[in-house]
Amino acid sequence: QLGLGFFTPRAGAAALCSLFDLTSGRELLGDQRALWALTYEPPGGGAALTLDSAAPALTASLSADSAAGSAVLEWTRDASADDPFSVVARAELRLVGPRLAVTLTVENRSADIALRGVRFPIVRLRRLEGGTDRLLVPRMSGVVHDNPVRKSLTYDGAYPSGAAHMQFFAYYDDRSGVYVACEDGKARSKDLRALGDTNDCELSYLWHVGGRGGNGFASSGPAVIERFAGDWFEAAQIYKRFAATAAWWPASRDRTDTPAWYRELCVWFIGDANTPKAVDDLIALREELGLPIGLHWYGWNTQAFDDDYPHFTPRDGFADTVARLRARGIYVKPYINGRLWETRDRGDEDYQYTSV
Repeated sequence: QLGLGFFTPRAGAAALCSLFDLTSGRELLGDQRALWALTYEPPGGGAALTLDSAAPALTASLSADSAAGSAVLEWTRDASADDPFSVVARAELRLVGPRLAVTLTVENRSADIALRGVRFPIVRLRRLEGGTDRLLVPRMSGVVHDNPVRKSLTYDGAYPSGAAHMQFFAYYDDRSGVYVACEDGKARSKDLRALGDTNDCELSYLWHVGGRGGNGFASSGPAVIERFAGDWFEAAQIYKRFAATAAWWPASRDRTDTPAWYRELCVWFIGDANTPKAVDDLIALREELGLPIGLHWYGWNTQAFDDDYPHFTPRDGFADTVARLRARGIYVKPYINGRLWETRDRGDEDYQYTSV
C-alpha cells in the first residue's frame, strides 16, 4: 500500500526521499531533508553542537530488500581536527501494509563527548490538498488545527505532560490521512514539535539522552508513518492499538483502588462550577454529549490559586454543588497539589513546621 524511495546521487550519499501512497496515488513526503539530528557536548564544555543526517561530513550507505519491504540506512562520521565527534547511526526501515516503521540506533565512538539529544524522526509531509487539511496535536484531549501549513502553525509539547498527552500526530484532509507516532512502550521523555513550513507539515520528536561521554542511543520502539482513511478518531484508534500493548496501559493493571467510573470516563473538562451558570453549562454539555463527563474543578477552595498549601477550604455550597452534579452524571475531581507545602505556613501554629 506504500512505496518507498531513496536518493543516492553518488557513492557515500543516500537519503529517504519518497513515501508514495499507492491507494490514493499521491506522494506523502515533501521536501524531506534530515531524518534525524544529534545534539552533543564538545570536549571541555562550550555550546552544544548539532549533526544531522543530511550533513556533508557523513558517509551514508543504503541496503534495500524490495521483496521484504525493508531497508537499512547507515551513516558514519570519523573524528577530525575540527570536530572530534565520531559516530555511527543506523536506521532500519520496514514496510508492512499501510505503515512504515523505522528504528534508530546511535553508536557514539567518542569517549569524551556526551550525546544529549536525538531528534527522531523528522518527517516532512507534503501539504494535503484534498479539501481542508487538518493537523491533530496531542495537547490535552487533542486539538485539531485547520490549514496548519498555510497558517505556519507552530506547536511544541513535552511528553508526557498536558502539552503532549500522547506520542502521535494525525495530518489529514477530506481524502485520507497520515498517522505519525513514536510508539515507545517505555514512554521515555521527549519533546514533540509540529511546524507549518513552506508547503510542508514538519513533525519531529526530540528524545533526551543522559549519561557521560561515549553514551549512545536506541529508540525504544519504532517511529511510525501510517496511511489511514478517516480523521482524528481513526488515527486515535491506531495509537490505541499500540497503547494497549504497553506496560503502562491502565487495563493491564489489576487495580481496585481506582474506581471503574474513573477508568472508563472518556471526557474531562477543566474549569469550575462556582456560579449557577457554570453549573447549568456543565449539565447542558452532559446532556448534549449523552455520556457521563468529568470536571477537574479549579478554584473550588477559598485560598488563592497555588497558595497556602496544604490547606484547602471548600467554598460555601461546594458539597451541595457536587451532589447536584453527581445526580446529573457529572463527576468531580478537585484540583489539589499534594506534593507542595508553603515554607511560611503558620496554619497549625508551628512556624515552618520545625517539629514535623
